[in-house]
Amino acid sequence: MKKTSLGKILAFIAVVAMLIACLVSCGGNVAGSGTALVVIENAAGADTPYTVYEVELARVENKNEGALSLLEYIASVEGSTLYYSASWGGGYGAYVNSIGTLSPVGTEFIAVYTSNEADFAVPDAYMPTVKTVEYDGATLTYSGVGISQMNIKDGTVVLFRLESYG
Repeated sequence: MKKTSLGKILAFIAVVAMLIACLVSCGGNVAGSGTALVVIENAAGADTPYTVYEVELARVENKNEGALSLLEYIASVEGSTLYYSASWGGGYGAYVNSIGTLSPVGTEFIAVYTSNEADFAVPDAYMPTVKTVEYDGATLTYSGVGISQMNIKDGTVVLFRLESYG
């Protein structure tokens, strides 16, 4: 039987460590300072068109799950009225099942738009033209990643709205 060299064992351990690091860090991140906005486009018939939460990023404890970290923080603040439900799926990380007044039925879903170019969707066969929406004078682009994979930096706007397939 052949003896395994110490170098091969160390190389194997290094590869395993890098794989674990990649898996752990595949989520989004939240910057340590500045502010971000979480905007919910309210369902038809609501008193106001939007519900807006301004988040001081330094106050967000979990900085590893992008916009999901923001939602967790907002919901945890005493007196908060934010209610949401999220699930994990596929390679896109977490997605929102319901948030605020938005609860999809039938062919509806909650679409996520962002001001952070690093998270913009790119055109493909399913979406040859990437969708955009206007909010408060800014153009927000459909997110190409799940909310837990988004990168949140100072000035980021994340908008949730109800849309339909087809």
